[in-house]
Amino acid sequence: MPSRHVIATVAVGERFERLHRRAFAWSLERYATQHAYDLVVVDTPLIPPPDGTTPNATECGFSRYLVASMPEVADAARLMYVDADVLIGPNAPPFHEVPLGDGIGVVDEWCQPSRQDRLAYQNAHGFETSPKAYYAASGFDLDIGTLVNSGVFICEPRRHATWLAEFAHRHAPIGVDHPRGLHYEQAAFGAELERANLATMIPTPWNRIWPVHRWHALGRRHDPSPRGRLAALPLLRRHLQEAFGLHLAAGIDHDLAAVLAAAARGRVEPDDGDREPTP
Repeated sequence: MPSRHVIATVAVGERFERLHRRAFAWSLERYATQHAYDLVVVDTPLIPPPDGTTPNATECGFSRYLVASMPEVADAARLMYVDADVLIGPNAPPFHEVPLGDGIGVVDEWCQPSRQDRLAYQNAHGFETSPKAYYAASGFDLDIGTLVNSGVFICEPRRHATWLAEFAHRHAPIGVDHPRGLHYEQAAFGAELERANLATMIPTPWNRIWPVHRWHALGRRHDPSPRGRLAALPLLRRHLQEAFGLHLAAGIDHDLAAVLAAAARGRVEPDDGDREPTP
């Protein structure tokens, strides 16, 4: 019997479900069909809030670490988790062939597009200027030169599901009220992976951080005008051809992703009133 492989994402709440369907799902569906992968979209929190209220973003963020324990995933040979705001490129190779050793495959975001360029981006936006400072902001003492982005990871559920679940249940209660929010979740994941010697760095095209690449490619600035928005669209298309996973983090260019989705589905216009920007 051939091995099963699963690609999964978490899109909880009407807003995120709608965004994922409108702008991002098409690329996952194409990739899953191309490589005969099972596709799982989780639309309910796997770590529900203790008081029964609507889960916040951090609780939903920690749900990603329980996907490997889901019955429809647990027996898979490989799982690739991607955030709901990741586009899978048309040239992405099969993720189940990525060498992992005994670890969990993750991408270093600090070297994107280069370490020097990343430092310029951090300085321009008033962000932390080293991975050490990023981890320290969430209370982790980790003096390394890499920064794990938790938006994409590849694992073996039978090997890693228990570790991932224990990690989530240990840190989610802290993360819910932590002032760093989702940055705490990401920092905790990176720190715990490093401490457990489970971080296997995979090529950066698997999780290309779009806001950083975009800022540099467009002259180290963000132009919100219609002309600026128009300039970003062909750049987005080019990067999607190059990247295996293009991560439109921080809400950047989700409307343009909807334009690409409409084109891929043979529509003239995107859903929900999104339009390709005009100069």
